[in-house]
Amino acid sequence: MALRILILGSSLAAASGWGTYGRNTALGLRKRGHVVRALVHEASDDENENVCLPEPHYLLGSPLLWIKTAWAIRRAIREFKPDIIHILVEPYALAMPFVRMTTHHVPPWILSIIGTYSVSPLYIFHTRRLLCNAFCRAAGFVVLSHYTQKRVLESVVEQCGETCARDTQKRMVVFPLGIEDVPARQRTPDPRCKHILFVSEIKPRKGVREILHACAEFRRISSIPFHMHFVGNIPKSHYSEEVQQCVTDLGLQSHVSFHGRLERDALNAFYDKADLCLVLGISDGHHFEGHSLVFLEGNLRGIPAIGPIESGGEEAIHDGVSGYCVDPHNPAEVAERIRWILEENNITPEACRKWALDHSIEKQVECFEKVYEHVLS
Repeated sequence: MALRILILGSSLAAASGWGTYGRNTALGLRKRGHVVRALVHEASDDENENVCLPEPHYLLGSPLLWIKTAWAIRRAIREFKPDIIHILVEPYALAMPFVRMTTHHVPPWILSIIGTYSVSPLYIFHTRRLLCNAFCRAAGFVVLSHYTQKRVLESVVEQCGETCARDTQKRMVVFPLGIEDVPARQRTPDPRCKHILFVSEIKPRKGVREILHACAEFRRISSIPFHMHFVGNIPKSHYSEEVQQCVTDLGLQSHVSFHGRLERDALNAFYDKADLCLVLGISDGHHFEGHSLVFLEGNLRGIPAIGPIESGGEEAIHDGVSGYCVDPHNPAEVAERIRWILEENNITPEACRKWALDHSIEKQVECFEKVYEHVLS
């Protein structure tokens, strides 16, 4: 049965993790015959989007934006008349109590639980009650990984109580993250140097300092020339300054480059020459890594991955097949796995691509459809 689905997201442009997830979800649902309207913060080339939402992070500190978001959702409900609402980016759930206050009929709504922002509002005084309300009121939850489910339920028990956590768990379904297949591209490996790629924002829970220490250890145990490329937003922060100082202290200036945030075509050029994708996400208080899209995007191109244990990365990497899962705090272990990939070629491009192709958008949206059908029944 074709449904009218209203999705709330940051963007439908594949220039960020949230944007790629939103774009793939909209594309997949439409291919299944559903009518999809999107409310977003950043514009893309999608014809059925309405750029009317605030930047999602800002909702954590502004009650005025809760109201603004609620009015945008209210207007979309009145005009689009959706059968169901799917919130793809967790902070927008903070507006739902105000939607109920101003709208006579609110369709059932489900919430995607991706990672840190599914719990961080619980640790802010003025947003805790709103997110607890969302966990109690949402008709269902689709969760990116079993690790994310575990971390979220721990926080819900702590901040909302065991009854809320039990009820929330009953409405949770873990879904397989889907990625869009890419046309075959001619990869351009560098015969003189091995290139390691990190794609994410420079912040503590992405394990950037841990990567630098692993690179220093790899330089000690291997004679292979290598270069570490960091692609992603570089905020002005104390941590960014510490990272730059770490590069100097470890003598890695000639081995490391920071490229900032890049558009998709420029990012593809880095994928084309990459020999390894490396992100060592770590838990930083209640901040954690629920998954890492870069592992699957790299695997799709035949690039092995190295990611952290005790994170959603363990479900994004098939250990020993598409890459390796490591202790991010053990630079010797990380360096050895880098050597296994770059020197010994233990992970094959064919195995990487086969693993990535198992994570199709079709499988993701089929899981969503089952949740929608269950909720609407």
